[in-house]
Amino acid sequence: MGDASSVKLLIADEGVLANYGVVPSGSGDFDILRFTSESLGIDVGNVQSAEIDPSRQPSGNVRTSISASGGISMEHSLVNPAAIANGGPTNGFDGLIEGAMMSGWSTILTPPLADVTIGAPTGGRFTVTDTLTANSFAGIVVGQWFKMSGWTTNLTPVYARVVTIDTINNVLTCDGICESGIAVQAESSTGDIQIDGSHIGISNTKKSYSIERQYTDLAVNEFTIFRGMRVNRWSMSLSPQAIFTMDFDFLGKNVNTQATTSFTTGTAEPKWAFPRLNAVDHFKQKSLGTSATVFGVPSTDRILEVSWTLDNKLRTEPELGVQGSNDIGISTPTLEGQIRIYMVDGALIRAAEDGTLAKMAYRLDDGTRSQIYTFPSILFGRPDAPASGNDQGVIVTLPFFAEPDATDNISFTVDRF
Repeated sequence: MGDASSVKLLIADEGVLANYGVVPSGSGDFDILRFTSESLGIDVGNVQSAEIDPSRQPSGNVRTSISASGGISMEHSLVNPAAIANGGPTNGFDGLIEGAMMSGWSTILTPPLADVTIGAPTGGRFTVTDTLTANSFAGIVVGQWFKMSGWTTNLTPVYARVVTIDTINNVLTCDGICESGIAVQAESSTGDIQIDGSHIGISNTKKSYSIERQYTDLAVNEFTIFRGMRVNRWSMSLSPQAIFTMDFDFLGKNVNTQATTSFTTGTAEPKWAFPRLNAVDHFKQKSLGTSATVFGVPSTDRILEVSWTLDNKLRTEPELGVQGSNDIGISTPTLEGQIRIYMVDGALIRAAEDGTLAKMAYRLDDGTRSQIYTFPSILFGRPDAPASGNDQGVIVTLPFFAEPDATDNISFTVDRF
């Protein structure tokens, strides 16, 4: 009998669109995926024949469709962006984020800047100017966070989010905050400033994966290969006194179970190489409010829980003569979630009642690597702040809906460092 604790999941990026549903082959073609549970399976559609039989016996069922679907749950950990080139093709969870966003991570920012000035902040907003090197901010886009290290007055690294870019004068207007959580201060560099960051936003590039489930403790091992798997939904849950978790749900082309593996060689991520993120050690910078410069102001909100789901609303596209889905169609995604905070004041409740748009961002940091999740425009649903009984705090529950920001048409981004 097979045990679930002996099951392996292997995943490979299928590459270009023309290879949809084709298992990659060759050296280094897969990653061994870390997971806590999975529900991948085959979806078979059967239709009962409508043919009349005087004996009153059913006329039989006919198989009419085949596709693949299911989810993978995992404990969140961060990948070192600088080492990704040495990893497998999906780069662990970061590759699945590409699939969920239907986009790719931008090129990592690495060059040091020798003559950089942070202008005097106003309400959390400041300028970053490089007067020495032309086009030193090339590759940075509006809405992106980047990290600057090496300052003297700002003792800890500065995380800055780009609001506008002046390419002629090499000036960025930013909102931002120091890693320590204090406000950014005006400063001119006295040496090299290291700049770091890689960015991803929602786009429309189709990305698919082959996923193999290996039953490794049978007398004769079995291998189930799921082809053409695209990320339909991506969920994240940040709860107190818990490990942070993510779920990726897939919709795919077809499934086959066979006696041999579909892969050759690949990359196994070391089990303890990257810490599991948890509520005590790894939830750092947070911004939440209705101010235009909220990303540059240290937040005083006492956040209890954040959860959300990006739903790509994928659909199968069957075709005559094709086993399984010929393709997976894309639609306009939605991103909905929930924030729970301790009741300190009524500012966010009033925002929900008035229909005022808010902003939210939070940084996860394992001490070496970090990611910032940004929602530049969220609309709250019904606020709930009941007195549920004696001897307990009042918890405000705020469902939210991510919308494109009116200025830059961005609804959700992730940045990694």
